[in-house]
Amino acid sequence: MVQDQLEGAAQQVAGKVQDAVGALTDDESTQAEGKACQAFGSLQ
Repeated sequence: MVQDQLEGAAQQVAGKVQDAVGALTDDESTQAEGKACQAFGSLQ
């Protein structure tokens, strides 16, 4: 269970970074992928 929580937290952080990069580069696709990663991480 702890392993899943750590993986979920890492997924959320990666998603936030990807979302921020998408916002900086004005790339909606990258932002959407980042938001999806965050959602997947919070579910995990």
